[in-house]
Parts: sequence; structure tokens; C-alpha cells
Amino acid sequence: MLTLEQAKEIQRKRSKACLLKFGGYVLLAVALWGVLFFFTDYLAKYGALYAVFPLLLLVGAKMSKLLAFLQKKEFIGKIVDSDIKMVPARRYGATNQPGTTYATSDMPILEITVENDVGKRVCKTTPYQWAWGEFKPGMQVCLLRFIDQPVRF
Repeated sequence: MLTLEQAKEIQRKRSKACLLKFGGYVLLAVALWGVLFFFTDYLAKYGALYAVFPLLLLVGAKMSKLLAFLQKKEFIGKIVDSDIKMVPARRYGATNQPGTTYATSDMPILEITVENDVGKRVCKTTPYQWAWGEFKPGMQVCLLRFIDQPVRF
């Protein structure tokens, strides 16, 4: 079971990794622009190439999960509602031959609603692992930005 200190340390590492990944995409966009601007005349001939740079930054934001910084860093409250649903998950067949079917299996999904002292509620849906234990209404948990698992304390 994950403690709050361990979860905060993992979140710190993942946030640094996220920023470094996005920084790499920014450097790639700047380097690409520099090469195209200074060493070729493609940007002068083809103005549509300017659309590549914002597109590259959007892909970088999506791949590095930069949008997670728009969420609260941590949300502490009591569980109001907790539900585990079994959702069919598809797995691709072993071959790429036409006519192959998907193999399905049931995957547990945890849907949890947490309310803080002020009355604000946050809902979180995440794949559930049975080793986490039960999350019953009334338990106090912490939801962190880069951690999928609700942390008890």
C-alpha cells in the first residue's frame, strides 16, 4: 500500500519528467524552425510549414501529459461514493490477418467521489487493482495529480 510521503515523492519525480519531456519537444520545435529558416528557403516558399510548430507543441503537450498541471496538486477529503465496475477490455489478436477477432477480458474500474471540508467534490475514475483494498464511504483519502491510486491516510 502506498503512503502519502511515497506518493508525493513519486509525483515530484513524474512532474519533473513531464516538464523535461515537454522541454524536449520545445527544443525540437525550435531546432526544426532554425534549420528550416536559416539553412533552407522552405519557409519562404511554403508558408503552410509554419503550422508544423504549434502542432508539434500540441503533440508534445499531449505526450508529456502537460495538461495534468491544470488539475489541483492534491485534494484531501472524505469518500462520498465508491464503486467498482467490471468493464470489458479489448486485446488485439496475435495476428494482423483479416477476420481475426478481439479477445476480451473484464477489467475492474474504480469510480470514486471525494468531498473536502468546504463541500467541493472531485470524481476520479481509474483502473483498479485488488491489492489496494476497499475504499468505503467515510474514509479520508488524498487524490494526487500524477498518481492514479487514491492514497489513504
